[in-house]
Amino acid sequence: MDSILYEDNPHWTEKNVYDAFVPREILAQAVSYLEARQVIALIGARRVGKSTIAKLMIKELLKNKEAKNIFFINLEKPEFIPYKHDAGYLSKIFDAYLKLADPDRDEKIYFFIDEIQIFENWEVFIKSKYENSHIKFIITGSNSSLLTSNYATVLTGRVLKLQVHTFSFTEFLTYRKVPFSTPLERTAHKIEIARMKDEYLKWGGYYDVISIDDEKIKKETVKNIAEDIILKDIVPRYSIKNSEEIRDLFYYIVSNAATVLNYYRLARKINIDAKSIKEYIAYFEDNFLVTTIQIYHTKLTEQIKSAKKLY
Repeated sequence: MDSILYEDNPHWTEKNVYDAFVPREILAQAVSYLEARQVIALIGARRVGKSTIAKLMIKELLKNKEAKNIFFINLEKPEFIPYKHDAGYLSKIFDAYLKLADPDRDEKIYFFIDEIQIFENWEVFIKSKYENSHIKFIITGSNSSLLTSNYATVLTGRVLKLQVHTFSFTEFLTYRKVPFSTPLERTAHKIEIARMKDEYLKWGGYYDVISIDDEKIKKETVKNIAEDIILKDIVPRYSIKNSEEIRDLFYYIVSNAATVLNYYRLARKINIDAKSIKEYIAYFEDNFLVTTIQIYHTKLTEQIKSAKKLY
């Protein structure tokens, strides 16, 4: 256990360890929540940068907080998987941290938990520690329903939620070092900005993709991100028995984006029953793979009744 804790907390011995991380626009808002009482929840798809934002928050805390009072743990590590059905193991992790780091217990402890949805009933652990005003929780999760249903009931009024997305276009321009802040800069660099726009629309804003130049590797990276979400998140989380079926549906949707969604027509085309298709698409939305949008009507009642489009 000790080696895992040291591995996840290099800031205990090296204060500048997170200096190379790319800043994000959402960081200022996240940092502003650090002194609030509530749990901070960073919610977003796999590999959008939730862990990076958490570590940039740690970097900010290190300016005036003791390093040993800042604890980060990634629950996706293979060593923790055997215990994912035992929320009590989270207390063991926390106790191991207290013993190893020996933080100042008269000061606030900042407890960062990455990919918290890995553990069942994690919200019970959070609530059990929440009443201790010396512990501030910052959690990350990879599905939009992380704070709904049972979770919302247990943690009602105790969570500040921040939605984390891939790089925005302005973040993309900043990363590519293209000046755009003033009208003069936008005019002077309009050709380069237009070229960047085309690239952004083609590849999106995943850092793992935009940081690569080779197009073949870009394509493979995009595919790997999607398949990781399907096979590592959706399939085990919802106990799906036919992983090929749900993956085939996703690729069909990708190749037919912006079409009107009709479950029964789609079922006939790809030989998957309509009930399963409806469930799978809900899972895709819950894990940020697709978005359904209602067709616009001037009358709200007509819009509510209208079919949806998938993007």
